[in-house]
Amino acid sequence: MAFTFQVFPELHLRVLVMSAVVTHATIRASVQGLLASPEYDASHDVLVDFRPTATVNLSADFIAALARDNATPPATTRVSRVAVVTDSDEQFGVGRMFGAYRDETPDRLQVFRSAAEACAWLGVPKDLLP
Repeated sequence: MAFTFQVFPELHLRVLVMSAVVTHATIRASVQGLLASPEYDASHDVLVDFRPTATVNLSADFIAALARDNATPPATTRVSRVAVVTDSDEQFGVGRMFGAYRDETPDRLQVFRSAAEACAWLGVPKDLLP
């Protein structure tokens, strides 16, 4: 599997760790997996770790559609935040592109080079990611 995820309801947090090659199919599967989780809550913050990923193979059109299709629903009472952790310039750019496409949604997104900084921004324990 090219991704793993955990839901931490007590922290209002979803953690998604991508690995191997990230493609349109792996992103779709990860979103479907999160949505199918009985603990899924759209108001939870999201921590995405791209560091184990070998490469990202996503088109700009797909990133734009993903950002638009996965915006926080208007009925959600809590505005979620998305923290992306990466150590690659390419992945950093993909994260920033995703953030730019989500600019008109109520979500906030930041891209980080360190897991500790991402966790601090979300206000969650720094040991959630190695």
